Amino acid sequence: MAGFMAGRRLGGRPLALGPRDLIPAGLMAIPLVTLGFASPLSAQEPDDGCVSCHQGLEDEALSRPTQVFETDIHAQRGFGCVACHGGDGTTEGPEAKEAAKDPATGYIGKPELSQIIEVCGRCHSDAEFMRQYNPSLRVDQVAEYLTSIHGRLLAEEDDPNVATCVSCHGAHATIPASDPHSSVHPVQVSETCGACHADKDRMEPYRIATSQLDRYKESVHWEVLSVDGDLSAPTCNDCHGNHGATPPGISWVGNVCGGCHVVQAELFNESTHAESLEDIDEPGCSACHNNHDVQRVGDEFLGMGDEGICSDCHLDDDEGGEAAIEMRALMDSLVAGYEAADSILAEAENAGMEVSQAQFELGDALSSVITARTAVHAFTEEAVAEEVDAGLEVTDRAHARGLDAFRELRFRRAGLAVSSLIILILIAGLLLKIREAETKVEGTLDSVRSFFFEAMTREGGAAVGDLRLAACAVLLELAYADRRFADSERAHLEELIRRQFDLDATQAAKLIELADRERTEARDISQFTGLIAEGFDSEQKRALLKDMWSLVLSDGELARREEHLVDRMARLLGLGAAAVADVRKEVGDG
Repeated sequence: MAGFMAGRRLGGRPLALGPRDLIPAGLMAIPLVTLGFASPLSAQEPDDGCVSCHQGLEDEALSRPTQVFETDIHAQRGFGCVACHGGDGTTEGPEAKEAAKDPATGYIGKPELSQIIEVCGRCHSDAEFMRQYNPSLRVDQVAEYLTSIHGRLLAEEDDPNVATCVSCHGAHATIPASDPHSSVHPVQVSETCGACHADKDRMEPYRIATSQLDRYKESVHWEVLSVDGDLSAPTCNDCHGNHGATPPGISWVGNVCGGCHVVQAELFNESTHAESLEDIDEPGCSACHNNHDVQRVGDEFLGMGDEGICSDCHLDDDEGGEAAIEMRALMDSLVAGYEAADSILAEAENAGMEVSQAQFELGDALSSVITARTAVHAFTEEAVAEEVDAGLEVTDRAHARGLDAFRELRFRRAGLAVSSLIILILIAGLLLKIREAETKVEGTLDSVRSFFFEAMTREGGAAVGDLRLAACAVLLELAYADRRFADSERAHLEELIRRQFDLDATQAAKLIELADRERTEARDISQFTGLIAEGFDSEQKRALLKDMWSLVLSDGELARREEHLVDRMARLLGLGAAAVADVRKEVGDG
């Protein structure tokens, strides 16, 4: 018979799928043996003759199938040896062996490579037949297999090394894919594919690399699948297909990845990188993330630093490099803002303050961090800045709530101290008048404040809580915002400090030195803006804002990060957008 299942009848009726329905001309040219099996429309009687004979054979290749077959899904459904091998397993007597293998019974023994597809497809391509056993199982596996690289090599070249059904599912111990012990269970698929694709001798004729399995097992996909137990994580067949396995072409790698990473794929497809990478034959997603050894990504991937991958294609001073640097700076500002807000709220909570609502709302900032990281795939500063700005509004509110909680805590502690002192004073001066007692309490309070202020004093006489020091630290933070503290900015800053605080050159230099040290050691610039917000009146805050704009404009350039930082500090000082715009216009006109 030259065709696939030509002339076969199952249970007295024609098979629904004929040779022209499933098999291309190339495979039809491969000689196949007519399979005269019994009808597969019902489970067969046990093949006691086959089993009893093969169990006693010394050749393990012939005896072992009888030992493992009882665990096979087909055996559990009542199918025996003749379902696949043909013959008659019920014969008895001295002539049993010859009778069992009589060609007239359809006996084929061990199927040839091309026959395996026919043997398996005879049942698995019959929808009516399969419905009796597993209605949910697909019945197009053979048709799909013949579109795969494996099926095409078998059909066109009769390649003896290509994978067939039994290569992946096994021959005599087939287990459903849902069973963790199955060779096609998600956790086992990579080893099953690797049995061939990690074999250098087997892959050498095809000039196919054999490192895929080792690289995949270093990937985040394998970690999530094998360690976290997430069976939805991709393995070989999720990207390459299973029965219709085909290597993805460069032009549609993004479609494969986009099957799971939908939002990132949509952003990437609208970006300039989609077209530019296609022009140079670089596969989209894997150009940055690799293919088999996809790593868990972090913010360090973005930018031009040692760990940044943008530097693989861009220079610091080209358009793409500058955009990468700016996007990284935006991401860092949001992450730093989130961590600072989360830290101060955690400290407030540990101190016994009620900040649960602020902590709950801070979760929106974490969502902004995630969406901002996703927005990076648009490769524009504007897309990232939109998400970052939304997140910073949340972190600023949460941080302000943390500062409020600590102010309330200090007030409570001060109240407790005052109450204790009043009690002591009343006991010591039982006969004093109430007014004298109040005066003494006020004097005592001044002494307490003085004591704590002196305790905060560092060597050299400058206090951490000094408002001049805080204002100088804020201006220094702006000076360093664009990563270039120009000489013109330094001179302008010294002039501002001398004029605003009536200091000589030596005193101004000392104040700047102390402020720079405090700024470097500080956890977050908001601890300085918090002091200023509490200690300055509105006119003083406005004057400081004017100095901020004057400083960032002193070098003749305005970086986006400088503008962003001024806006953020203004919010922390309690100044609205209108005040920011008015002061900026006033400085610009001046």
